[in-house]
Amino acid sequence: MQWNEILKAPTTNDLLLSVGVFLFIFTAIFLSSVLKNVFNASEKVSRKTLHISVGIAASLAPLFFDSAAALIFLALFFTVFNFISVKKGIFKSFHKHLHSFGTVYFPLAYLVLILFFWTVDRRFIVAGISLFAVAQSLSAIAGERRGSRFCFVLVKDRKSVAGSCVMFILSFSLIYSELHYLFPEVESVFLISIFVSTLVTVIETLSSRGSDNLFVPVGGALF
Repeated sequence: MQWNEILKAPTTNDLLLSVGVFLFIFTAIFLSSVLKNVFNASEKVSRKTLHISVGIAASLAPLFFDSAAALIFLALFFTVFNFISVKKGIFKSFHKHLHSFGTVYFPLAYLVLILFFWTVDRRFIVAGISLFAVAQSLSAIAGERRGSRFCFVLVKDRKSVAGSCVMFILSFSLIYSELHYLFPEVESVFLISIFVSTLVTVIETLSSRGSDNLFVPVGGALF
Protein backbone atom coordinates (compact mmCIF):
# COMPACT_ATOMS: atom_id res chain seq x y z
CA MET A 1 0.00 0.00 0.00
CA GLN A 2 1.58 3.29 -1.14
CA TRP A 3 0.75 5.60 1.78
CA ASN A 4 2.55 8.61 0.29
CA GLU A 5 0.27 8.48 -2.73
CA ILE A 6 -2.88 7.69 -0.77
CA LEU A 7 -2.36 10.45 1.80
CA LYS A 8 -1.21 13.09 -0.67
CA ALA A 9 -2.66 16.48 0.25
CA PRO A 10 -5.98 17.21 -1.47
CA THR A 11 -5.97 19.78 -4.23
CA THR A 12 -8.24 22.80 -4.46
CA ASN A 13 -10.34 20.82 -6.91
CA ASP A 14 -10.71 18.03 -4.30
CA LEU A 15 -11.80 20.48 -1.61
CA LEU A 16 -14.43 22.03 -3.87
CA LEU A 17 -15.67 18.57 -4.87
CA SER A 18 -15.85 17.55 -1.19
CA VAL A 19 -18.11 20.51 -0.42
CA GLY A 20 -20.24 19.50 -3.39
CA VAL A 21 -20.44 15.92 -2.10
CA PHE A 22 -21.63 17.09 1.34
CA LEU A 23 -24.31 19.28 -0.23
CA PHE A 24 -25.37 16.50 -2.59
CA ILE A 25 -25.71 13.88 0.17
CA PHE A 26 -27.76 16.05 2.50
CA THR A 27 -29.91 17.20 -0.43
CA ALA A 28 -30.47 13.53 -1.31
CA ILE A 29 -31.51 12.85 2.30
CA PHE A 30 -33.99 15.73 2.16
CA LEU A 31 -35.45 14.59 -1.18
CA SER A 32 -35.79 11.03 0.10
CA SER A 33 -37.73 12.38 3.07
CA VAL A 34 -39.99 14.25 0.66
CA LEU A 35 -40.49 11.05 -1.33
CA LYS A 36 -41.62 9.25 1.83
CA ASN A 37 -43.63 11.96 3.58
CA VAL A 38 -45.20 13.77 0.60
CA PHE A 39 -45.56 10.99 -1.98
CA ASN A 40 -46.15 8.20 0.57
CA ALA A 41 -43.33 6.00 -0.70
CA SER A 42 -42.45 3.08 1.57
CA GLU A 43 -39.47 3.38 3.87
CA LYS A 44 -37.57 0.81 1.81
CA VAL A 45 -38.17 2.68 -1.46
CA SER A 46 -37.14 6.04 0.02
CA ARG A 47 -34.09 4.44 1.68
CA LYS A 48 -32.98 2.61 -1.45
CA THR A 49 -33.54 5.73 -3.59
CA LEU A 50 -31.08 7.48 -1.28
CA HIS A 51 -28.66 4.54 -1.60
CA ILE A 52 -28.86 4.66 -5.40
CA SER A 53 -28.23 8.40 -5.70
CA VAL A 54 -25.42 8.51 -3.12
CA GLY A 55 -23.93 5.23 -4.36
CA ILE A 56 -23.73 6.34 -7.98
CA ALA A 57 -22.04 9.59 -6.92
CA ALA A 58 -19.61 7.63 -4.74
CA SER A 59 -18.80 5.18 -7.53
CA LEU A 60 -17.93 8.00 -9.95
CA ALA A 61 -15.99 10.14 -7.45
CA PRO A 62 -12.63 8.31 -7.87
CA LEU A 63 -12.65 9.35 -11.52
CA PHE A 64 -12.76 13.05 -10.60
CA PHE A 65 -10.78 13.40 -7.36
CA ASP A 66 -7.03 13.94 -7.68
CA SER A 67 -6.17 12.64 -4.20
CA ALA A 68 -7.53 9.82 -2.06
CA ALA A 69 -7.21 11.89 1.13
CA ALA A 70 -10.44 13.83 0.61
CA LEU A 71 -12.42 10.65 -0.11
CA ILE A 72 -10.90 8.93 2.92
CA PHE A 73 -12.02 11.87 5.09
CA LEU A 74 -15.55 11.71 3.63
CA ALA A 75 -15.74 7.95 4.20
CA LEU A 76 -14.55 8.29 7.81
CA PHE A 77 -16.89 11.21 8.49
CA PHE A 78 -20.00 9.37 7.26
CA THR A 79 -18.98 6.13 8.99
CA VAL A 80 -18.93 7.99 12.32
CA PHE A 81 -21.95 10.19 11.48
CA ASN A 82 -24.07 7.20 10.44
CA PHE A 83 -23.01 5.19 13.49
CA ILE A 84 -24.13 8.02 15.79
CA SER A 85 -27.30 8.36 13.73
CA VAL A 86 -28.15 4.68 14.26
CA LYS A 87 -27.35 4.71 17.99
CA LYS A 88 -29.24 7.96 18.65
CA GLY A 89 -32.19 7.19 16.37
CA ILE A 90 -31.54 10.09 14.00
CA PHE A 91 -33.00 9.70 10.48
CA LYS A 92 -34.83 6.55 11.63
CA SER A 93 -36.54 6.03 8.27
CA PHE A 94 -33.16 5.53 6.57
CA HIS A 95 -32.06 2.66 8.82
CA LYS A 96 -33.32 -0.82 8.02
CA HIS A 97 -34.14 -1.53 11.66
CA LEU A 98 -32.79 -0.81 15.11
CA HIS A 99 -29.98 -3.35 14.98
CA SER A 100 -28.96 -2.72 11.37
CA PHE A 101 -25.72 -0.89 10.67
CA GLY A 102 -26.12 -0.92 6.89
CA THR A 103 -25.63 2.84 6.66
CA VAL A 104 -22.38 2.43 8.60
CA TYR A 105 -21.13 -0.49 6.51
CA PHE A 106 -21.37 1.36 3.20
CA PRO A 107 -18.93 4.23 3.93
CA LEU A 108 -16.74 1.64 5.67
CA ALA A 109 -16.77 -0.43 2.45
CA TYR A 110 -15.90 2.71 0.53
CA LEU A 111 -12.96 3.36 2.84
CA VAL A 112 -11.69 -0.21 2.36
CA LEU A 113 -11.93 0.05 -1.43
CA ILE A 114 -10.14 3.41 -1.50
CA LEU A 115 -7.29 2.08 0.65
CA PHE A 116 -6.89 -1.14 -1.32
CA PHE A 117 -7.45 -0.02 -4.89
CA TRP A 118 -6.61 3.69 -5.19
CA THR A 119 -2.98 3.03 -6.14
CA VAL A 120 -3.76 -0.26 -7.90
CA ASP A 121 -6.62 0.64 -10.23
CA ARG A 122 -9.49 3.00 -9.44
CA ARG A 123 -11.74 1.17 -11.85
CA PHE A 124 -12.21 -1.55 -9.21
CA ILE A 125 -13.72 1.04 -6.86
CA VAL A 126 -16.19 2.09 -9.54
CA ALA A 127 -17.14 -1.53 -10.22
CA GLY A 128 -17.57 -2.51 -6.57
CA ILE A 129 -19.61 0.51 -5.49
CA SER A 130 -21.88 0.34 -8.54
CA LEU A 131 -22.97 -3.16 -7.47
CA PHE A 132 -24.19 -1.70 -4.18
CA ALA A 133 -25.67 1.44 -5.72
CA VAL A 134 -27.65 -0.17 -8.52
CA ALA A 135 -27.95 -3.96 -8.32
CA GLN A 136 -28.35 -4.36 -4.57
CA SER A 137 -30.68 -1.38 -4.12
CA LEU A 138 -33.00 -2.24 -7.01
CA SER A 139 -33.11 -5.91 -6.02
CA ALA A 140 -34.34 -4.88 -2.55
CA ILE A 141 -37.11 -2.78 -4.09
CA ALA A 142 -38.04 -5.61 -6.47
CA GLY A 143 -38.15 -8.05 -3.59
CA GLU A 144 -40.58 -5.83 -1.72
CA ARG A 145 -42.80 -5.37 -4.76
CA ARG A 146 -42.82 -8.90 -6.19
CA GLY A 147 -41.34 -11.31 -3.70
CA SER A 148 -43.78 -11.36 -0.80
CA ARG A 149 -45.16 -14.79 -1.75
CA PHE A 150 -41.79 -16.40 -2.36
CA CYS A 151 -39.60 -15.52 0.60
CA PHE A 152 -37.04 -17.48 2.57
CA VAL A 153 -34.68 -17.04 5.53
CA LEU A 154 -31.19 -18.54 5.38
CA VAL A 155 -29.47 -16.58 8.14
CA LYS A 156 -31.55 -13.88 9.85
CA ASP A 157 -33.01 -11.49 7.30
CA ARG A 158 -35.93 -12.44 5.09
CA LYS A 159 -34.99 -12.63 1.42
CA SER A 160 -37.12 -13.07 -1.69
CA VAL A 161 -36.71 -15.12 -4.86
CA ALA A 162 -37.60 -12.07 -6.95
CA GLY A 163 -35.00 -9.92 -5.20
CA SER A 164 -32.27 -12.54 -5.66
CA CYS A 165 -33.12 -12.95 -9.35
CA VAL A 166 -32.99 -9.18 -9.91
CA MET A 167 -29.71 -9.03 -7.98
CA PHE A 168 -28.15 -11.64 -10.27
CA ILE A 169 -29.47 -10.13 -13.51
CA LEU A 170 -28.47 -6.54 -12.67
CA SER A 171 -25.08 -7.63 -11.29
CA PHE A 172 -24.39 -9.58 -14.47
CA SER A 173 -25.46 -6.63 -16.65
CA LEU A 174 -23.32 -4.17 -14.70
CA ILE A 175 -20.23 -6.37 -14.60
CA TYR A 176 -20.53 -7.32 -18.26
CA SER A 177 -20.89 -3.66 -19.31
CA GLU A 178 -18.09 -2.45 -17.03
CA LEU A 179 -15.70 -5.12 -18.26
CA HIS A 180 -16.40 -4.03 -21.83
CA TYR A 181 -16.08 -0.30 -21.28
CA LEU A 182 -13.78 0.06 -18.24
CA PHE A 183 -11.61 -3.06 -18.71
CA PRO A 184 -11.31 -3.55 -22.49
CA GLU A 185 -8.11 -5.55 -21.99
CA VAL A 186 -9.96 -8.33 -20.11
CA GLU A 187 -10.84 -11.59 -21.87
CA SER A 188 -13.57 -14.14 -21.04
CA VAL A 189 -15.95 -11.31 -20.16
CA PHE A 190 -19.06 -13.51 -20.17
CA LEU A 191 -17.60 -16.17 -17.86
CA ILE A 192 -16.19 -13.60 -15.43
CA SER A 193 -19.56 -11.81 -15.36
CA ILE A 194 -21.41 -15.04 -14.58
CA PHE A 195 -18.89 -15.96 -11.87
CA VAL A 196 -18.86 -12.60 -10.07
CA SER A 197 -22.62 -11.99 -10.33
CA THR A 198 -23.26 -15.44 -8.86
CA LEU A 199 -20.89 -14.79 -5.95
CA VAL A 200 -22.28 -11.35 -5.07
CA THR A 201 -25.83 -12.72 -5.26
CA VAL A 202 -24.85 -15.45 -2.79
CA ILE A 203 -23.19 -12.83 -0.56
CA GLU A 204 -26.32 -10.67 -0.61
CA THR A 205 -28.53 -13.67 0.17
CA LEU A 206 -26.42 -14.75 3.15
CA SER A 207 -25.94 -11.26 4.58
CA SER A 208 -28.03 -9.88 7.41
CA ARG A 209 -28.49 -6.67 9.40
CA GLY A 210 -27.15 -4.54 6.57
CA SER A 211 -23.82 -6.35 6.24
CA ASP A 212 -24.44 -6.73 2.48
CA ASN A 213 -23.63 -3.01 2.24
CA LEU A 214 -20.07 -3.96 3.17
CA PHE A 215 -19.60 -7.39 1.63
CA VAL A 216 -21.25 -6.82 -1.78
CA PRO A 217 -19.10 -3.87 -2.94
CA VAL A 218 -15.88 -5.21 -1.37
CA GLY A 219 -16.52 -8.77 -2.54
CA GLY A 220 -17.49 -7.63 -6.03
CA ALA A 221 -14.34 -5.54 -6.43
CA LEU A 222 -12.09 -8.32 -5.09
CA PHE A 223 -13.66 -11.06 -7.21
